[in-house]
Amino acid sequence: MPHDASHTPAVSPAAAPGWRLRLLGRGELWGPNGPVRLERNQLVMLAYLVRGLPTTRPELAAMLWPSVPAATAGANLRQMLRRLRLACGGHELLQQLEWNGPVSLAPGLDVDLWHLRDAALGLKPAGDLLAHCGELLAGRVLDGELDATGWLDAMRVEAEGRVRRLCERELQRLQDAGELDAALGVAERWVRAEATSERAARALMGLHAALGNRSAALAVYEQLKRELCVQLEATPGPETAALAQRIRTRGAASVRPAEGAGAAAPLPAALLRPERLVGRGGEWRALEEAWAAGQAAFLAGAPGVGKSRLAVDFAASRGPCLRVGCQPGERPVAFASALRLLRQLRAERPGTRLPGWAGRILVQLARDAGGSAPTALATYEALAAAFRAATQGLQVLVVDGLEHCDDASLAFLEYLLGERPPPGAGEPVRLLACWTPGAGAAPVQALVARLGAQGQAREVRVGALSRAATLELLASLGHPGLGAAQAEALWRYAGGNPFLLLQALREQAREPEASPCAPARLQAHLQPRLAALGAELGSEGLHLLRELLESGGRSGAVAAGPVRALLAALAEEGLVGPEGLGHGALCQVVEAACAALPPRLPLLPAASDAPPRAAAPLRPARRAGKLQGARTQLAG
Repeated sequence: MPHDASHTPAVSPAAAPGWRLRLLGRGELWGPNGPVRLERNQLVMLAYLVRGLPTTRPELAAMLWPSVPAATAGANLRQMLRRLRLACGGHELLQQLEWNGPVSLAPGLDVDLWHLRDAALGLKPAGDLLAHCGELLAGRVLDGELDATGWLDAMRVEAEGRVRRLCERELQRLQDAGELDAALGVAERWVRAEATSERAARALMGLHAALGNRSAALAVYEQLKRELCVQLEATPGPETAALAQRIRTRGAASVRPAEGAGAAAPLPAALLRPERLVGRGGEWRALEEAWAAGQAAFLAGAPGVGKSRLAVDFAASRGPCLRVGCQPGERPVAFASALRLLRQLRAERPGTRLPGWAGRILVQLARDAGGSAPTALATYEALAAAFRAATQGLQVLVVDGLEHCDDASLAFLEYLLGERPPPGAGEPVRLLACWTPGAGAAPVQALVARLGAQGQAREVRVGALSRAATLELLASLGHPGLGAAQAEALWRYAGGNPFLLLQALREQAREPEASPCAPARLQAHLQPRLAALGAELGSEGLHLLRELLESGGRSGAVAAGPVRALLAALAEEGLVGPEGLGHGALCQVVEAACAALPPRLPLLPAASDAPPRAAAPLRPARRAGKLQGARTQLAG
């Protein structure tokens, strides 16, 4: 199908010099002649592309207009790009080197997030970057569809971490140079950005004290106490309290300016990737049985439960392997996942040569992406030939995120697993696929059931680690100061989810005073389901879910059907377990959703004639106080 060249962003290496994209704050685009007024979706698209991930035009259209047909979304994208080009006076901010290739920001575009990244790594000076840093797209709230996968929250968390590292680096540099007044300004900006950070507060207290302003140093401590009490129901840790007491009793001369504000030490390797795979003996045996039977294996489990680690370790034990993955936003576009996986394979194996006939069909397929989904046998054969060429010499292919795969690519996968390779093609690559059950994964569940009935595949359920396995994993890390009490506290917080366990330990290694915080990855997984529950039952549904989680299922409230269904699904995914409902990380996400809701109504009593009792007032971070003792022990 011929395509209109006007629909493709121009390729011009010099298209964007003089143009500046500012995302730290409200979000602004500046050109040589001043600011350019952007539509919301235009700004969202530019922010999405700043991540640098390969993104095609159909994927962009599906992300921006997820509720409309693919053809309509593609037309909307073309019109929006045209308006953006006109608003920029004919300048192109995007480039696309091939019609079926990824879209990216044009070279020369100045993006503040990229400056922040380089400055935080020490690759370039900070300049006045900190003076203009605000929250990423501050005040802009995307609806659930535009941010269904939590990509904006993840970008915000990453930007906050980089601002923190840059503050630490700048403080160290300025204090080493004796520029205490300039360092004071950096510390003040850090405290404004992270009001509950004890590391930031200690840095500012130390600088005020070193400059002889004891009252200002103690005022910082009192403000920190208020913020911790209001936001986290916590109190300052012993190191911060001791610093305040020393300033109060001994005066400013007893404090060094850099006290408590040093740069963060690198994380131990064991916290990035534990050396041992713990508690997966049953799952490993299931994978061995599938391998011996010549079957593909589909590993199903909750986010962060360890599916990918298990799959990669098993694949590596069998020979040469490669890991690729589907991405959010592909489901509305026919064959988007198959084409992306093929691009990833060719990028990892640049010498791959496709048969000419297959290449011609795939080019046509990419041009038609977003239109009618082709299902002709020739298309399947071309994709199969391309995958055979790209996986030649591999024993195992690990595919992550299969729940994001589009239906046409799933149908091709079913064809590929049932295909007999042509003579002389060698042994086909074996497949290990990881996926997360949930409302959007019904097509994957149906595929696994069909392949299982035909004997071509086996489903391997990967659940949360047991208490014993969790404690064994924590003991294997060799983390200093991690005793039995601290390990129990982490078990109660993460509930046998390895990702949450390691995330909590990483946070405590970076900032010992910080209470564990539920990561954006878990929030992104739960947000659509909590939103659906709120839409069906209103605010009372979320409040009820929170109470059931916090009481271990023992509250007197009557659980409505949708609440019971969600609890059952979370238990199936290992996010709540038989040892006790309501692990800390899960409760944090639910409490955050409740925090923005109006005050709750009285709950109904549980099957009794007792009058309705008044519910406890909403406490957005009730578990922070319980975790305070654990993190104090870990810090010590």
